[in-house]
Amino acid sequence: MAQRKGFMYRWIMGKDNQPDFTEAKLPGTRWQVFKDIFTQRFGALVKINLLMLLFALPLVAWIVLNGMLTGQMLGAYLPHTANYGTGYLAVSDLALQHDLAVFQNNIMYVLIMIPLILIAGMGFGGGFHVLKLLVWGEGIMVSRDFFRGLKRNAAQFLLGALLVAVLLAAVILNLSLMPITDTAAWLKIVTNASVILLLVLGLFFVMYYVTQAETYKMSFWALIKNSFIFAIGMLLQNFFFMLISLVPFILYIFFGSGILATIFIVIFGLFGFSYTALIWTIYTQYVFDKYINDKVEGAIKDRGVWRKKQDEAELNAKRLKAANVRLVSSIDEGRTFTPLSENFSRADLRRMAAEKRAVKDEIDAELAEAEIRRAEIMNEDWSGDGDGEEES
Repeated sequence: MAQRKGFMYRWIMGKDNQPDFTEAKLPGTRWQVFKDIFTQRFGALVKINLLMLLFALPLVAWIVLNGMLTGQMLGAYLPHTANYGTGYLAVSDLALQHDLAVFQNNIMYVLIMIPLILIAGMGFGGGFHVLKLLVWGEGIMVSRDFFRGLKRNAAQFLLGALLVAVLLAAVILNLSLMPITDTAAWLKIVTNASVILLLVLGLFFVMYYVTQAETYKMSFWALIKNSFIFAIGMLLQNFFFMLISLVPFILYIFFGSGILATIFIVIFGLFGFSYTALIWTIYTQYVFDKYINDKVEGAIKDRGVWRKKQDEAELNAKRLKAANVRLVSSIDEGRTFTPLSENFSRADLRRMAAEKRAVKDEIDAELAEAEIRRAEIMNEDWSGDGDGEEES
């Protein structure tokens, strides 16, 4: 029994050989927030991902099933060997028939895909809520907070999912439509590039839309306006972090074959969705701190990030140095007034009043200069204490 009690104590309080927790171990940048969550709360990320995957499962199943059905359809109905056998007429437009069959199949594919994306979007509403709490350093209960976020964000995330679904449908249909048209080759390239660019900008827009919807109470039009401004105004940063957030998907698309496909599917099933949502949340919280939170009443900046404060001894030294700044030197330097004679006149009084005003003006100027010097001393090297905003 004593051994069991000792085990329970270590399980609750931690192992004896672990170093004590200190403030210095708190994440001081947003990269450290990501590292801390990914290493210390990986189990929570897996649970969040599985809950989001539960809502996205119909979409994933439809994508896999459509790929299988498309391959079977093209193999069964297109006369790929017609020109090589006997008793068959030669088919001169085989490529066109293939492209036409793909386009017709994609119409049915996107019509079913759109409502499935909406279902998946509702699940992302719950996932983003839990991840926001994690990024802010608040305690969570994954299942409870997931469904709270689901209820809270259902309407806004449905709208965001609808935008993604429409953009994806436009890209898929456009890419499959171009080969069966007589459009000039250069125009096909321009059209395809434009649609893909629109999809990328749409992803930027949705990234800000869903994270703002989770973070702030805004009207629908305010969300639209802010998201559009951020999507266009921070193109390079958006592109960089979007690439980082979509690494699991990119790896699967380019290297997902054979045993690697199985590995990527397992990774995706464990933390693919939650990884992407975590990157979006951390990055956009940095952007909101920089451009929004100073203008929102009651908003708190740097939530989840512990900004290192200036060393107390160094701060005290600066305070002492500032306190010793000489405030007044005029009287100390022996400044005197012209004494009045026994038979002084009005002119003598005016002269003394003028001398007093001159001394007062000089003292006021020295006081102002001393206050400026004090402020300079207190702000010396303030930027070197780790409070820079370059991290995201």
